[in-house]
Amino acid sequence: AMDGMLTLGYEVGAFSQINRCQNMEMTRIVRRLASELEPSFSLLDLYCGNGNLCLPLSDMASFITGVEEYAPSIASAVDNSRQASVNNSTFICSDAVVALSELLQSGKRFGLVLLDPPRSGAAGLVRKIADTGAENIIYVSCDPATLSRDIAFLAGQRLYSLDTAIPLDMFPHTAHLETVARLKRISD
Repeated sequence: AMDGMLTLGYEVGAFSQINRCQNMEMTRIVRRLASELEPSFSLLDLYCGNGNLCLPLSDMASFITGVEEYAPSIASAVDNSRQASVNNSTFICSDAVVALSELLQSGKRFGLVLLDPPRSGAAGLVRKIADTGAENIIYVSCDPATLSRDIAFLAGQRLYSLDTAIPLDMFPHTAHLETVARLKRISD
């Protein structure tokens, strides 16, 4: 039985969650939030890095598409998927907005969008996420201000509503707070 806990490698200089214990906890939270969804969803992971959050969902997802613009991280994600015998994933080295536009143009649709953007958030992306057809979004954020801005946009457009938000103290004794949020599509 796979509990989703994988040992993942990453390239020197690439982004990695520094607090290993809290990263494992974050992975568990993402898995739990995903496990409550319809099984065997197609997953789009934007800003996937080395596959930290999407590869542990490989037993739930029908297919994983990971997008990351930093080439060494994509190399790690591919390597990590091979090491973990994850055969239902593909990784694209591209800017997230560009990749999302191309995936949508090619007719791709996804059941779950997972995103873990940089501190600046995902203002350019949230405008397009609804076009993926995703019933659910799991948004992992290291900045409550940009998270609330992006959620406010989705809620204001009557596209998605916030379902769950779980804070994680990833960096004790600092003002930084990691949050795992799940949004559900608002049906017409």
